[in-house]
Amino acid sequence: LVGPNGEPIITANGSEQWEEVSGKIGLNYHLSDNSMIYASLSNGYKAGGFSISQAVAYDPETVNAIDVGLKSAWLEQRIQFNVTGYYYDYSDKQEFRRDPVTGVTEIENAGAATIWGVEIELNARVTSELMIDLSSSYLNAEYDEFLTSDERTLLAVDLSGNRLSRAPEWKIHLGVQYGWDLGKQGKFIARIDTSWVD
Repeated sequence: LVGPNGEPIITANGSEQWEEVSGKIGLNYHLSDNSMIYASLSNGYKAGGFSISQAVAYDPETVNAIDVGLKSAWLEQRIQFNVTGYYYDYSDKQEFRRDPVTGVTEIENAGAATIWGVEIELNARVTSELMIDLSSSYLNAEYDEFLTSDERTLLAVDLSGNRLSRAPEWKIHLGVQYGWDLGKQGKFIARIDTSWVD
């Protein structure tokens, strides 16, 4: 990476190697022909790496995840109701940051972060022509450990307790669809969707 006059801004020569075994185990149980509960435990891994604007490598990211939920159908499959709960525990979470001086994007590691939440989905076929779907989710996402620095002041900044970026607390979606059978000409479908994001 060079400056406006061709001078090197960062010079680095290094190599790193990362490897990890990840996996998932899951169980499900059918309460009836139309309903099932499930649970899974998994761990994920994202390798570390180098960025053109950084002299040292950033570390790998790992996550341990728990998911539990219910999938069900009612009234001869006309209504589907699903609910999911999840808990994600991150270590060395990789985050993008933009240097306010150079404008260059870098990647750094937050020490730890925890995400948990609930999602609900409801799909209803009111008639053969009318279908309504509704979904809602709640998300709690915070950094447990995140010590970074401010290039403008060169001071350390503790972001522990802050929400993760692009992680809205509430989301709601509603969709309504209606179809007209046009016989040999096919089918005409009208649909409207609306969403609210916290």
